[in-house]
Amino acid sequence: MRIGFVLADLFTGVSVSLWPSVASMFKQKGDDSLILFSGGRMHSAIPLEKMRSSIYRLVNSENLDGSIIWCSSLTGKTGNEEVLSQFGDMLSLPMVTIDGKTKRYPDIPDIRFNAYDGSRYLIEHCIHHHGSKKIAYVRAPENHNSAQERFQAYLDVLKENGLEINESIITDPFPWSAGAQAMKQLLEDRGKVPGKDFDTLLCASDLMMHTAVQELTSHGYRIPNDVIVCGFNDSLESRMLNVPITTVRLPYAGLGMNAAQMFTNLVEGRPCQDKVLPTTPIFRRSCGCDGSFNPATAYSTEISGIAYLMSANFPIPLSDARLLVDRVYRNPSESNIRALLESLCMNGADVFEMEMTINSIAFLPSVEEKNRTTIIDTAMELLPFVLDRNNSIVSYEDHSRRNAFNRFNNELLEANTVADISRILERNAEDLGFENIHIVLSNGERSQLVGTDLSFSDNLLAPENGGIIDSGIWVASPLCTESEYMGHILMKLKVFNGSVCEEVRSVVSSALRNSMLFEATRKAQQTAEKAEQARTTFFANVGENLRDPLSDIVEIVSSSNLDAASKKSIIEKITGANQILDLALSSTDELELDTFTLNLDKFLSSFSCYEKTMPLCCIIADENRLRQAFETVISSMGDGTRINACMQSKGIRIDITDTSGKWSSNPNDIGERLAKKIVLMHNGTFSMDGSNVSVVLPYPSLGGGTSRPWEDGEVLACLEKHPEFSMPKTSFEEVNGSVFSEKKRLPATTGAIYWDSRFKGYNALSSLLCLVSNETYRNLPFICMDCPRSKSLEDAIRSSIEDKGRIVLQVGSATEDLYRWLQDPNVLSCDLSNAAMMCRKNEPGLVIVMMEDPANRISAVVTFLKAIRGNTKISQTPVIICTDNVDEAFVEAIGDIPNVIVVNTCMLESEEFAMRVRAILGGSQLLATQTGIIVKKAQAYICTHATLQLSRWQVADDVHVSEDYLTRIFKKELGLSPWDYLNRYKVWLAGRLLRNTGMSVNEVSIATGFQDQAYFCRVSKKIKGYSPSRLRNARKSELSKS
Repeated sequence: MRIGFVLADLFTGVSVSLWPSVASMFKQKGDDSLILFSGGRMHSAIPLEKMRSSIYRLVNSENLDGSIIWCSSLTGKTGNEEVLSQFGDMLSLPMVTIDGKTKRYPDIPDIRFNAYDGSRYLIEHCIHHHGSKKIAYVRAPENHNSAQERFQAYLDVLKENGLEINESIITDPFPWSAGAQAMKQLLEDRGKVPGKDFDTLLCASDLMMHTAVQELTSHGYRIPNDVIVCGFNDSLESRMLNVPITTVRLPYAGLGMNAAQMFTNLVEGRPCQDKVLPTTPIFRRSCGCDGSFNPATAYSTEISGIAYLMSANFPIPLSDARLLVDRVYRNPSESNIRALLESLCMNGADVFEMEMTINSIAFLPSVEEKNRTTIIDTAMELLPFVLDRNNSIVSYEDHSRRNAFNRFNNELLEANTVADISRILERNAEDLGFENIHIVLSNGERSQLVGTDLSFSDNLLAPENGGIIDSGIWVASPLCTESEYMGHILMKLKVFNGSVCEEVRSVVSSALRNSMLFEATRKAQQTAEKAEQARTTFFANVGENLRDPLSDIVEIVSSSNLDAASKKSIIEKITGANQILDLALSSTDELELDTFTLNLDKFLSSFSCYEKTMPLCCIIADENRLRQAFETVISSMGDGTRINACMQSKGIRIDITDTSGKWSSNPNDIGERLAKKIVLMHNGTFSMDGSNVSVVLPYPSLGGGTSRPWEDGEVLACLEKHPEFSMPKTSFEEVNGSVFSEKKRLPATTGAIYWDSRFKGYNALSSLLCLVSNETYRNLPFICMDCPRSKSLEDAIRSSIEDKGRIVLQVGSATEDLYRWLQDPNVLSCDLSNAAMMCRKNEPGLVIVMMEDPANRISAVVTFLKAIRGNTKISQTPVIICTDNVDEAFVEAIGDIPNVIVVNTCMLESEEFAMRVRAILGGSQLLATQTGIIVKKAQAYICTHATLQLSRWQVADDVHVSEDYLTRIFKKELGLSPWDYLNRYKVWLAGRLLRNTGMSVNEVSIATGFQDQAYFCRVSKKIKGYSPSRLRNARKSELSKS
């Protein structure tokens, strides 16, 4: 049988004592499932509590066979009738209420305590024993039955004793947790003075009393010297203040056990009547009592009465309580008295309660004086030891649970998915005090049990046929935030600890919310990447599939017998179609620039209409795209076109003019729009005025970004030599290279830098390093008239400074793919066994190691690297290790060795990587070790997962950095972006499959992680210069010959 016990919470106030007593009764039976639903008060205005109450919709006949409803704990702004109406589906099933009697549902058996009599007794005690005359009252919520009984007792007792009912010292009704606010109303809003305007303060509950007293004492008032204070409930709060509080004890353990027994009687068809349990006043020092025992206040004058109160006040079965009391009464031995004290202490009794129980037994009428003295003296002697032992046990258990919870919480911090959270819960359940824990997620219509494929109705606690909820004590708690209900958590208890249940619920809710946000972000990222990829693929496929046929048509037309006019017309239309494709790609940021240093003088001289008036410096540009832009404009102008160029402070101005004056711009012309787009992509400006097109291209900078124009009054600082040209409105100031390399300062008014390409040697290198390391100088316009082809200006200048022929030590087989890009290096060859000796002897500028069998050569390579790093002269020599596969083991072995680059062998044919090698040979620095290992780990991840459809964020996530940062450091180290690197490696893998297997091109594209054959062909053609079918056909030719 499944029974639901519905209450506001498990961890505050009197609920700490009540729910374990209910649970213990059902645990003893062992056949049933008791499910505790704790979701806060109903219809609360507090957002979190309002969201938590969503769990109550699961209290229905589909999940339960009966219920116990603690109505008074659920009433916020509602009454008992509204609470019970919430569970209308359960009214036809067995139901027992705790403090929930209503006129609308009179037949539901109810159990409650006599709050009225307990309050009367307490107030009369204050009046008759302590002379209270002005009694203030802190009121609780109006719609709470028991709260109203307590307040009515206050009014009746004052009236019966002829005391004034002064409304000014009676607070408004406040929530249970608002005792401090109620006290402020009396002291601050109404200006009442304790001791003068009221001599006694009664609070409707200990919870309200606790914060009210804190507010009272913060104003300097003493208890009971200035004012008597009394509470109600005898919850933990009454024992947490400096002065123990006089209160009324409620039989919560008895309420719970009786409610469970009433429910059993109801199910089994036995008589089940309403019950009202008595309450017990507890007199402590806050009312002025000294705490000494008075036989008149004994719990009972009979053994059965003392045992009953023990069972009612603490979760001790009545039979056990009777046995413990009877043994002390009949044989007051040390062992019997210790057993009684330990049972009380372990079940939550304080010193006062233990003393009261002992004294009540000792002062039973039939106890002889001798035995009375023995019982009291022995108990007082044992009490410190019992308390100390119990405190040690509790402290140890709390410490163990706290450690377990901290471990659990720390693991949750690393959880990224709901599945991670579920596994962490399963792993930690036992240490936290649970037998099982399950997470159920809800979308408002359907629920899913995490860790399974089981989906079920949102009205169910768990799948009907899943066998999830077996016999035992379970807690169903909501997983929610203040604004979102995510589902619920099912916890099967081994230990009755409501605080742990709430802590687990809270941290799991938070972790669940974070994981959902993480997964939502990840999905959004994936969706965006798919959309971007689809867009890229569409334009790329359209472009590639159209360009080749269009090129073929151009060739056919050119070699045909058509007249010249017809040929020109057709070719112009085809050119226009290509321009439309490029313009479409540029609008989606798919028109890529492949930039290198470009000698603008030589570039413009290739146009017959260029009229040179002054020398021009080098820029960073995509030569092919820039040529396409210029040719488009020149073609549209016709034969009378003239090109002039000059260097100005704003940049390099290039004017393309139709000397006939017939040409005029057409904003809708595709060619003009494309030409403008290409110039803008170079961070230049493109303007048209009459028959003239003016293009201004920016000067490059050593930092790689776009330089700013220099202002009037700023000078062009000329390192070593004055340039052989002049510029309008610009003054030149010559700077001696050797002086600059020492002082590291240019003139204060420097707006740009001129570098004489003949400036070489140590001073030149030192000057370059000073410029690069200075944030201001490295971003200034940099004018250099001639430099080698390179990806960056810095690398180009470095390689031009260094003398040709620096030694490169080649360890292993030759690398012709790489050397064809370098500037005639002096290459020495050796094998790994004598590589360290060759390094010491020749002090090379670069070492290139070819690893043909990485798995078996790691140890030897590491030994070699450590050997040269231990030699002062070659400790900083850069080393490039080339291997077919970069894996985690290899990265782990060499990751902490400085100045080492690892690269897949297939990258050696890349011009971009070759430019990086040339820069390294010219003195360019490698990344610091701790940064370089991030790149190496990313390479290992790429090689391991290359055959999957990798996304950018996946690579960046694996090495725990942002995509942008990874791209920057990857390109700085290797000259290639991670995505270029990945594509080159994929193409290399595909080439091996095409050469060595009979797989089709489409099969190979799928096997190597390309999304489709068309994309594979495009990438392959871009990298290799030919389509994959060429390798496929070569394979077929070899097979046919054999």
